[in-house]
Amino acid sequence: MRLGVLFMVLMLFAMSVKAGMVARDNEGNVITLMTEACKVSPWLKDWKTASFLYNGKVYPACWKLQGRLVIILDSGGDVTPVSMGAFSQETSI
Repeated sequence: MRLGVLFMVLMLFAMSVKAGMVARDNEGNVITLMTEACKVSPWLKDWKTASFLYNGKVYPACWKLQGRLVIILDSGGDVTPVSMGAFSQETSI
């Protein structure tokens, strides 16, 4: 039963990530997950496109869901794991 509930939660999260998700911190850094495939390298064929605003500079990035973590690989080569709970649906004003 617990496994089924966990599976449903993960599936709902995966579907909502496809709709566009954002994580922000107190320093103004922002990670935006997009649904398009990451085309940086053929090695990242299962990854999606992301944008990573860090210290005022925007870095193109790629992301994938691994367990309960969103793994971000930015254009500088840095890998950043972020809890999927840090992301929320981006709302427009």
